Amino acid sequence: MKVLFLVWGFFQSLGFVCSLTCVSAQDYVCDYIPNDYPPGLTSLVFFVRNVGEINSTIFNYTSLSSVTSLTMRQSGITAIAPGAFAQFQSLESLNLHSNDLSHITSDWFIHKEGLEKLILINNSIAALDGNSFAGLVKLSDLNLSHNQIHTITSDCFSFLPGLKHLDLSHNKLRHLSVDSFIPLNRTKIAVHGNPWDCSCTVYEFSLFLRELQTASLLPNEMEVLCMSPAHHRGRPVWNVSKCVNPTTDVVFTTGNSQNITPGGIHLSTVISLVVVLCALVLVICVLSVLYHRKQEQKHLLTIKPLPEEQEHASPGQGQAQPDFQAMSGISNRLESISCDHKMKQSNNRLLLKLDQTVPESQIYQIYSTRIFQTER
Repeated sequence: MKVLFLVWGFFQSLGFVCSLTCVSAQDYVCDYIPNDYPPGLTSLVFFVRNVGEINSTIFNYTSLSSVTSLTMRQSGITAIAPGAFAQFQSLESLNLHSNDLSHITSDWFIHKEGLEKLILINNSIAALDGNSFAGLVKLSDLNLSHNQIHTITSDCFSFLPGLKHLDLSHNKLRHLSVDSFIPLNRTKIAVHGNPWDCSCTVYEFSLFLRELQTASLLPNEMEVLCMSPAHHRGRPVWNVSKCVNPTTDVVFTTGNSQNITPGGIHLSTVISLVVVLCALVLVICVLSVLYHRKQEQKHLLTIKPLPEEQEHASPGQGQAQPDFQAMSGISNRLESISCDHKMKQSNNRLLLKLDQTVPESQIYQIYSTRIFQTER
């Protein structure tokens, strides 16, 4: 087929091939899209430019029902309408190499069950989902290399149990879930030429690639290289067996890697961590100083009362003073009573002496004149 393209292009450049012609040989080769086709065709090749969108009427001819192979390389195809290939009832191979397609869906086909080979090299496809290949149960060769693919959903290949060759090389894939490949069975998968992110999320995918490598199902294995982080750049993805943080040397393991995009640890991150740690240490020191000062104040309060306590205590001392004066008064009364008692005893002794020496008439005179009384 490649030889045919080269020969056809060579004759076109020399002007030996007239425009608006179709040549029937091993393949039915046209440099335009005709309005009718002879019956019984099996291989159809177009050398056309600037086709744009292929709608549902361009190939709406029943004579195309026998075609098994359709090739439209470098034809400037930008979109394909649903059902555009409805008349290709026996189609087994579709080659749309080097066009401008940005989306792929199985709705292009009505008779999906017969397609075995689909080539979409060098287009602008960015994402693949569950509807991209739904119903293509016999598809065995799928080439999506040199596109812009960065997202593949986990159900993308669920309808391709017979897929034997899958080429996802030279795309924009950074992360890919292993769940996407669960429906596949011994499929040779090409994933080289992608900017793989080999941070912690790549661990499970790395193990999956190692299994492919062991089974000889990983083409160009030495070109499946890490692009980031910097300390893994240029390292084979299947050789990244653990996630090592270069600053803490802590090992992490991860599960599903889909839609997770952490990067490596940069110098700015390290500086930020150091600043946070320093601030934390400073706060701890300040709190420690405040705590010790508070403990010292409590200790001083237990030894020396506060001024407020002294002020509360001084009125109490003033109130205690009247109690002291009352006690002094009681003491004076007791002394007075004691003196009276002593004087009575003295008078009694005096009377006793007078009774012994002085006549009774004189004693009466003494009592009447109160000579015995003394000043108190």
